[in-house]
Amino acid sequence: MKIHTQITTLATAAGLTLAAGSANAASITYSAATDIAQRSTFDATVYNAAAGADKLVIIATGEHNFGNASGAITDISYGGVSLTKAVQREAIDGHVTVAGIWYMDNPAASGLLGATVGGNGNNYTFSVMTLDNALAGIGNTAMVDDSKSVTFSAVGADSLILTSHALGGGGNNGDTGGVDTTAPLIEHTAIDVSNWAGHVVGVQNGVGAGSGTYTYTGGAATGNVTLGVEFLAVPVPEPSTTALLGLGGLALILRRRK
Repeated sequence: MKIHTQITTLATAAGLTLAAGSANAASITYSAATDIAQRSTFDATVYNAAAGADKLVIIATGEHNFGNASGAITDISYGGVSLTKAVQREAIDGHVTVAGIWYMDNPAASGLLGATVGGNGNNYTFSVMTLDNALAGIGNTAMVDDSKSVTFSAVGADSLILTSHALGGGGNNGDTGGVDTTAPLIEHTAIDVSNWAGHVVGVQNGVGAGSGTYTYTGGAATGNVTLGVEFLAVPVPEPSTTALLGLGGLALILRRRK
């Protein structure tokens, strides 16, 4: 309490009004996506992440290539290190595709991309991007089959919502051709190879806590899935809070001199 009183006194002498401790958030920035078709190409691709990027994000869709066995994506790696699966519509037998969003915190500046899939899979698409000013981990996620929209609640301040309308249902019926985002989503990237592999990715940045609905238009909903992931922004102390911390340090110095 004595130190707090010293800080308050110093603040008053400096003409500052101290607010209660709080934080804003620096907006997350994101890179253009690198879109890759076919798993064999993906396995041979060296990706250069921005130096010091906070996150590597990979959106993936695909099917087992007529094997009638699970086309599950069981692992996605970068530089030999596995990414974390944020949300994924898992594949099942019978020409049903898989769609998911994966991420890695603090990726290396460069690394070899790789994927492990089930069945006879080679019909896959991947979109690779990086995020800056993003916290480790994620916020909320959501997934809806046979729908062109997804609703879920953001838990952070100034979050980045990343959604994907993808071939996640019946591979013989799915279609992402002609799909576009509906405001407030902004289309980030789209890759449509066939009715087995493809997705359209939309983002909304600067989202505060609360429920939101993210919608796509065009194409067919049947046989597709819409996924959503919230990435949390790094909190930044308000100027008054920063001043408080600085004055706190000054008060400690004065205390030691006494």
